[in-house]
Amino acid sequence: MPATLPRNAWLVVMDGYGKLLRSELLPPGTNLPDRLTEVAAAYAAQGWLGQPSPGRWSFIMRNALHSLAIGIRAARPSDPAR
Repeated sequence: MPATLPRNAWLVVMDGYGKLLRSELLPPGTNLPDRLTEVAAAYAAQGWLGQPSPGRWSFIMRNALHSLAIGIRAARPSDPAR
């Protein structure tokens, strides 16, 4: 994974069923590995376990009963369900 992209990218968080829970527009030049690390730290502070792997676009965070898929996408995701 390159550290940055010359175009917009999206940070997405999905539950274990593939439901989009959160999306965040990342402007060109965003440091993608740093952003994934920041998101992992935020979820870890809430009791989730997991961390990004170097060179990967996505990773899994888990707690006792649930899992989240967190990753970077080039295409705009669908809007989260309300």
